[in-house]
Amino acid sequence: MPISSKLYVAIIASGLIAGLGSLKADSKDAARYGRQGLEAAKKKNWPEAIENYKKLTEADPKDGKNYIYLGLAYRSSGNKEEAVASFTKAIELAPKNPDGYLQRGSSYLTQEKYDLAIADTTEVLKLDPSNALAHRYRGFAYLRKQDWKNAVEDYDALLKGKHNDREPLIRRAYVLMQLKEYDRSIADYTEIIKENPKDIEAYLGRAYVYEGQNDFAKGIADSDTVLQLDPTNEDAASRKKRLLTKQSQATPAPGAPTAPTPPAKSP
Repeated sequence: MPISSKLYVAIIASGLIAGLGSLKADSKDAARYGRQGLEAAKKKNWPEAIENYKKLTEADPKDGKNYIYLGLAYRSSGNKEEAVASFTKAIELAPKNPDGYLQRGSSYLTQEKYDLAIADTTEVLKLDPSNALAHRYRGFAYLRKQDWKNAVEDYDALLKGKHNDREPLIRRAYVLMQLKEYDRSIADYTEIIKENPKDIEAYLGRAYVYEGQNDFAKGIADSDTVLQLDPTNEDAASRKKRLLTKQSQATPAPGAPTAPTPPAKSP
């Protein structure tokens, strides 16, 4: 299934506008094309932005950043192959600049080319070990490959010292659940619920972990909370029914509980 592009659109738009705002070019033509491309990008007029950035790379072909701007515009327009080609050119011109690898890696994520995304984000972290976006993207790629151990290492690095970034936190909770590190998973879901007491996905995830621990009463309580927030939620209703059945049995029913829905498909 394709990954949601909502997060990427936000990153692309903000990165394009912020990056080009500080454009410096030797050529007057290059500077003009950069400004025109920026104005088109602000309006999300991607064909015009692409045209201007192509002219920018022709006027100033040795600056790798120009190809990053062009690649961002291509990606925003939905042309992923041309975006990757532009980022590759940026890497060729500036192999020690992590930005080209980061943008190409995130493009590979949108194409579900997870091994290539991991290779590029790993290169970013060699050049910039504290790069948060690289940990976020690589962690998500590992998650999609069900490489739980490496995924949790990236999310641990990303979330070190903070617990207010909801998306990687709920992904780490999910990964920890797969690793059967139930206490840590519950702690992450609980942090999310503290921040937003109406977070249905966090309650459902935590209820599943409680089920894995055979703590049926707490799982039922979380399912009830979801049903109060959304009386038509089928996941919560079926989970509550299953938990009530297990609770009424002398011993837990054999077999693993039905797995929850994985986190939303974006990093």
